[in-house]
Amino acid sequence: MAATEGTAATCLRELARGVACAVRNRSTSSLDSVDRVETYLWAAVLSLFWLDIGLTVVGLRRGFAEANPVAVAAISAFGPVVGLAGLKGAALSVGVLGWLIVPVRYQRLIPALLSLPWIVAVCVNAAVLGGLL
Repeated sequence: MAATEGTAATCLRELARGVACAVRNRSTSSLDSVDRVETYLWAAVLSLFWLDIGLTVVGLRRGFAEANPVAVAAISAFGPVVGLAGLKGAALSVGVLGWLIVPVRYQRLIPALLSLPWIVAVCVNAAVLGGLL
């Protein structure tokens, strides 16, 4: 068992080194290659990020329940704004890390795909608050 734990730790260290190396090698070129469309996509991601949090907080204050059990735990532990921002910030961080690692020609996909669940969440939250659902 100890050998397996040592092997897993070694694998994790090597993975972390590889990711760090990829980020160091790509971060400057990635930032230089951001075009207008990609800038708009990231702006949409950040807007949806805060809009989802805002609508969720409004819903919670009006007595609605959060359906995601992980979000419920985060809200219980840290409060609605901090809990949701931390949870969604973790997802955003994974997306940014992926954006730094993938080849430049695929980088637009990261903010586009990252925005999809937040578009759905914002639409559902708005519909619930508006009495449509």
